[in-house]
Amino acid sequence: MKKHVGRTRTSSTACLVASLIFLAINTSCERAMTLTMNDVNPPTFKLAGSGRLIFFLVYEPVPGKPLLDDPVMWEIRPTEENLISILPPITYGVVPPGFRQLTHREDQAPPLVEGKVYQAGGPAF
Repeated sequence: MKKHVGRTRTSSTACLVASLIFLAINTSCERAMTLTMNDVNPPTFKLAGSGRLIFFLVYEPVPGKPLLDDPVMWEIRPTEENLISILPPITYGVVPPGFRQLTHREDQAPPLVEGKVYQAGGPAF
């Protein structure tokens, strides 16, 4: 009977260890960055996910041209902590604390025109 209790305890321990490993693997996985925005002009963007933001930009895609030829309307880069999970909401044309503006450094970003299509986002690692 003692052997049976020992096997049960060993089985429970193995099951607990396996569960902890599974939990650790799933909680440490990166979550893809997502972007949400409100429906006003200028829009405010909220980023979610894991990893670090490299830069954020808003551009006007030009049909039939490569992405690199698309005109960048506004670009900012983090100068401080850039964890996506703690970044503040980003309002187009307003440089949030901990960022620097790369386009239109001295001027404000050009206004977004109603009816035009823009794309926004940036890479994360």
